[in-house]
Amino acid sequence: MTVERIFPASAPKPIGPYAPMVQAGPYIFGSAIAAFDPETGDLVGTTAYEQAKQVLHLIRTMLGNRGYGPEHLAQITVYMKNIADFDEMNRAFVEVLGENLTARTVVEVSNLPKPEALLTMSFIAMGQWATSF
Repeated sequence: MTVERIFPASAPKPIGPYAPMVQAGPYIFGSAIAAFDPETGDLVGTTAYEQAKQVLHLIRTMLGNRGYGPEHLAQITVYMKNIADFDEMNRAFVEVLGENLTARTVVEVSNLPKPEALLTMSFIAMGQWATSF
């Protein structure tokens, strides 16, 4: 199985030496992304709700470019600066992903590489069931 490093135009530019997404077979692994506009590089939103909504839209767009949809999302990890914003982040999940519930882990962190970001998310998606391991 080969691993494809993916640098979608629909993703914010990486801030370090890593690929925004990697595909291995039917699996797509997404690096943690913050709510930056891929075209301007500007942060979108000043609240956890606005930033979470932007990140989830970015994830949907990035997956859509590969022929995947929100129904293919298996797991999302959220790194938040303030766990008190949990309900606002959840509201964005309901609005953007609807019934496409994923496994999810939420971790409060003391800081993020881009200080103005309130949260980042990484994800795993799967296109078809693996038949062997």
